Amino acid sequence: MNLMEHLKDIRVGDLSFEVTRDGGYSKKRYDSYTVMLKVTNNGDTETEFKLRVRYTSILFGLMVDDYKDSDNMVSVLYSTFKISPVSPGMIKIRFDEITNIYDGDRMEFEINERTKMLLVRKGGEWFVNAKQIQSPLGFSLHPELESRIEHFESIEGRMGIAIQNFSIKNCNDETLYIDFEILAANDDYYKKPFFIYAIIYDRNNNIVRMERDFTGNDGFKGYGKFSAIFRNFAFPISEIGLIRIYPA
Repeated sequence: MNLMEHLKDIRVGDLSFEVTRDGGYSKKRYDSYTVMLKVTNNGDTETEFKLRVRYTSILFGLMVDDYKDSDNMVSVLYSTFKISPVSPGMIKIRFDEITNIYDGDRMEFEINERTKMLLVRKGGEWFVNAKQIQSPLGFSLHPELESRIEHFESIEGRMGIAIQNFSIKNCNDETLYIDFEILAANDDYYKKPFFIYAIIYDRNNNIVRMERDFTGNDGFKGYGKFSAIFRNFAFPISEIGLIRIYPA
């Protein structure tokens, strides 16, 4: 079964994408159709990335966006963009000779010449087959598992931290990574070294694997990105029922 996720719910590193408009056919200068792509940088530093977009229309066939207009906003073959964490970037993509966009049309995003996402238009919105995302170093992203993560805000609150921004990926079906951020909620964090537990359960609520990471005074300064790494992970990812992450 193909698992379709909204494009805006997918993250590639610190970047997330959203099609805010797929319309605007004009014959004024060129026969072209416009897609507006909103790119948000969820990190804390400016991110530079390269983007290539290919479009396959159920009516017009394959189109490669290779047109660049005077305001320098059009994505061309492997155009380079810089996105600040302060405000999203808007990228205008034009496809020559397309006069309409239909459900069933597809777009392929190639990011930094490595990560590929296949988008499909359905009901006027753009979706991604999460299982078909190809990432660098053989990584596969699993956004469908993020809804199965459980963390305990009450425990985090008592310890003065917040655990947030989860993502899950695996490498060559052998290593599972659960990435997240930890943010200190008050000035007492440096006094309280703590452990982070990550526990994976199957669909019958049986514990499959557990990992523990120590966060000491020297390793945590109020904000950090962490990963729970499960090596030699032979359990089928599709059978994961629950992931619990909590501090102690």
